[in-house]
Formats: sequence, C-alpha cells, structure tokens
Amino acid sequence: MVENMVKEAKQYQRNEIEAMQEVNNQTKALMNVPQAMKNEFLPLHENEKGNFSFYNLVIAHYTQDCIQDDFLFMNRGRYKKIDEHTFEVGNFQYEFGNDKQLKNVYGK
Repeated sequence: MVENMVKEAKQYQRNEIEAMQEVNNQTKALMNVPQAMKNEFLPLHENEKGNFSFYNLVIAHYTQDCIQDDFLFMNRGRYKKIDEHTFEVGNFQYEFGNDKQLKNVYGK
C-alpha cells in the first residue's frame, strides 16, 4: 500500500522530497483513522488508481483541522478549483475561509 502511495506522490509532486513528505503525511493520517482499513468512510476516499487519501478522510470526517496550503500540497494535481476558496477532490468539496482554514466539507 505504501509503495502505491509513493508511486502516486512521485507522479504529482515536484521532487522526491515533496513526494516523501506527502507519503509521510498520508501515513500519519492513516494512524488517526478509526478502525484504519475497515473505516466506514474509506471507500469514499478511494481514487481511480485504487489508493486512498487518508489525509482527506481525516479532515473530511473527523478533525476538519486543515489549512488551505497544506490541502493543496497534499492534493496537487488531483483537485479541481471551484472558486477561490472551494476545491473538489473525488466525492467531496472542501471550502476554506478567508483565513485559509477549512470551513466546510460537502459530499457530492
């Protein structure tokens, strides 16, 4: 699973260091997912490559503690910009306030 995370991160991040930072953030998020691979929300955060965004799962369903720059880094090349404050990844839209803190998450 981590090997697949690394492959995906290398595809989207600018260099090896950033790719490893993404993978480290994903594995840290995984440790905060209740019931880990049996989490009820896991299928909602699976991408077309078969990888899961544990990072997005945690911020969408549990903490909602995220700043916009971190979100954009973790989802580089995988988000669609709806407007200045709203971004779509997979099944969800993530809305940030003027302070760049995550404000709301909406399911599609």
